Amino acid sequence: MKMMIVKDVEKTRFLSQKDLLTRFNRLSGCQIRDGVYQLVSCMKDGSYLRYNDLGNIEEEILSSSLHRVFTGGECGHQPGLDKYVVALTFDPRTVNEHLYLSENNTKVTRRREKQQLPDNNERFDKCNQVLSRQPLIGRRFFTVDVIGQEVHVGVACKAMQRKGASDAVCLGHNKFSWSLCLSDNSCVARHNNKTVLILSESVRRLGVLVDQDAGSVCFYMLSPQRKVLYVFDADFPEDQELYAAFRIQEPNSEVLLGQESLQMCLQLRFEIDSSEPNRDLAKQAAIMNTEPLIVQQISTRTE
Repeated sequence: MKMMIVKDVEKTRFLSQKDLLTRFNRLSGCQIRDGVYQLVSCMKDGSYLRYNDLGNIEEEILSSSLHRVFTGGECGHQPGLDKYVVALTFDPRTVNEHLYLSENNTKVTRRREKQQLPDNNERFDKCNQVLSRQPLIGRRFFTVDVIGQEVHVGVACKAMQRKGASDAVCLGHNKFSWSLCLSDNSCVARHNNKTVLILSESVRRLGVLVDQDAGSVCFYMLSPQRKVLYVFDADFPEDQELYAAFRIQEPNSEVLLGQESLQMCLQLRFEIDSSEPNRDLAKQAAIMNTEPLIVQQISTRTE
């Protein structure tokens, strides 16, 4: 791990400040098990940067990278990826007529029968797809439970087209979307019609980490163990909101959006705030984040 970081850092002498910061920030989406403290120690020490002409931006790089390792959003006091968890619901305005929503719009089921829904500019009229109602802003982590085959989970820009069944509409077939298709013994990562086959045991519980600043979409298998399945090195359009996106091909297949992690997180945060009202939240995060993250790095880029 250390040698990989050294080699990666040595390539940075010809990069701009923006590119250099981005390269370091991409480490936020990986999962590091035992090496996280060595990594932070090296970055604090700066010894692995000494052969590079970084000028006066070294301090900014280190502080930015360390900040991104330890701070979070809504659940910032939680360890690991749970600090970025968000509860999503499906958007009824976008759902295709073969997809049926239930359980307060947290569950979607593919049916052969077609339901009658009012037409609008947001709805997918040919592809069996649906978007989340809430946008994914900054760094967000959401979980899904999947039943059935040919279930595509991913992220899409708002600009992705909705009408017809062309590549411009289908999740993962265009430059505005990134997806992972789940099957029994493999997964297929797809972006802009380029695919990567990933051999894996059956994935029924999936986590997705979206990081707008780092430009990455990371897919995790959450059960029976947590591990990285695939990481997209994504060039997100700056003027586009991102949404969780789903495509379900096989009848009776289902997707259930995770809600429990956020509820537990908010309950824990309430208990902490109630028991120690004068404690600084930043200190809470620093104390609670002392356990190692369970992470490993996959660095693959799809153009």
